[in-house]
Amino acid sequence: TLKVMNLDEFYEKEIGVRNLGEILQIVDDIWDLDQDTAEDQTNCLRTERKMEHLKRLLTFCENTRPERLFPHGPLLVQVIKSTEKKAKQLLTEL
Repeated sequence: TLKVMNLDEFYEKEIGVRNLGEILQIVDDIWDLDQDTAEDQTNCLRTERKMEHLKRLLTFCENTRPERLFPHGPLLVQVIKSTEKKAKQLLTEL
């Protein structure tokens, strides 16, 4: 999809496409945690590495400005910023 939009080189240079995909999977897992737990589904926050994943997302948010990465995606930027707050809350609960 990024290749079709001619964005693959930009994201590879800025963050790495694989890294970006992993960060967005952490975002998804944070929002799906309750449902995944209820349905016994795979979720990175249901593993022994959950703290590592939360810290990885927080580091990404601190070091990367999502609005710069996604200038035409204000909704995605808002979701990432909301997820950052939720990740901080989850860390305090561990």
